[in-house]
Amino acid sequence: MIIGVGTDVIEISRIRDSIEKFGDRFISKIFTEAEIAYCSSKADPALHYSGRFAVKEAVVKALSHVYKGAFIFPEIEVLNESDGIPKVFLKGRLEGVLTGKMVIHVSLSHSLTVASGIAVISSD
Repeated sequence: MIIGVGTDVIEISRIRDSIEKFGDRFISKIFTEAEIAYCSSKADPALHYSGRFAVKEAVVKALSHVYKGAFIFPEIEVLNESDGIPKVFLKGRLEGVLTGKMVIHVSLSHSLTVASGIAVISSD
């Protein structure tokens, strides 16, 4: 059963501009240390930050069906599994939001100019 769905699209230039303007202050406000390590290791970090940002926004939209409280973006962590598939980990105030057999499925994609993310919360 589908519990919630969210999607987001962002122009990579917006994330690139924020990184150039605010640097580590912007990055650490949105991303976890593990996400920063991953994105920073890439030839074009802004591309990878953008994809993760889009997924985080999509997760927020999907979670709105089960959670109305406060959170900060680093409480949503997007990491790749060993096979490269992105996976979401909820932390802090969001850690216990998913109950029973609820899981979040995510996908992200990007071109040279935009990044997109989708999140689906499902349960058996």
